Amino acid sequence: MRLLLALVLIACPTVDPPLCGSPNHCGDTAILLLASDHISASFTAYDADWNKLAAGPANGDSHLVRLGLRAAILQRGGADNLLWLDAENKQPDSQWALPVNSNPQDAIRSGDIILISLYAVPKLLRFDLEGTELAPIDLSAYTDDDAKPEAVFFHKITENRVIVALQNLDFSGVEPLPPSQSRILIVDPSAGSIIDEFPLPGNPFTHFVSLPDGRLAIACNRSWGVDDDAGIWAFDPSTGDGELLLQERSIDGNIIALESQGQHLFLV
Repeated sequence: MRLLLALVLIACPTVDPPLCGSPNHCGDTAILLLASDHISASFTAYDADWNKLAAGPANGDSHLVRLGLRAAILQRGGADNLLWLDAENKQPDSQWALPVNSNPQDAIRSGDIILISLYAVPKLLRFDLEGTELAPIDLSAYTDDDAKPEAVFFHKITENRVIVALQNLDFSGVEPLPPSQSRILIVDPSAGSIIDEFPLPGNPFTHFVSLPDGRLAIACNRSWGVDDDAGIWAFDPSTGDGELLLQERSIDGNIIALESQGQHLFLV
């Protein structure tokens, strides 16, 4: 099975000017498509009129991320690096090496800090905008019997507050065991510290999406089957108070992707 991911880059906004090709020009609107499976991947960049700007290979099981005004590819299938795409021509520009077999999952920019979540290593990586690695955020207190946090998705709440979901699956046996409960951590990227934590249903499986009432939502699968206590979890990021908006049982399936638009939620 191949997974197609798309990321739209818009011409210069008025915030976050670093990471651009130059202070005065950030390139034209671009659409990036990434086709990825567990063996191979490739990316293609287009302008707003679908004229091809660039194309190239990527490592299997890769993931597109937007960091400020530039895009990058998290190469996860054994490469374990962050591949930056040039702001102007969208060609591969530079590469940040990440810990071997760390299986990076997501990346986010907060101020002058780049955070990267790792599935198999108990820390959140911190880099400055030049690629210098800073002291990581230690997650060793949030692991289980396999000594891994299974850190996955980021979401920025404010300029100095980011949340990250930890799946906390247990891979110490023959088959991975889903937990009855997973976690959300609130971190300060600049200080490199954990501010707060609160629970959510086991095995968060989608990115966070914003709801019209200010809450955030994330789909949690819990077990590998359809589960009455799994579904879309909506919560207040300032308090952690939450509720199930929709149970898996009502749709008879696991939710693997989630998006919001206005008053509507779209599920895969």
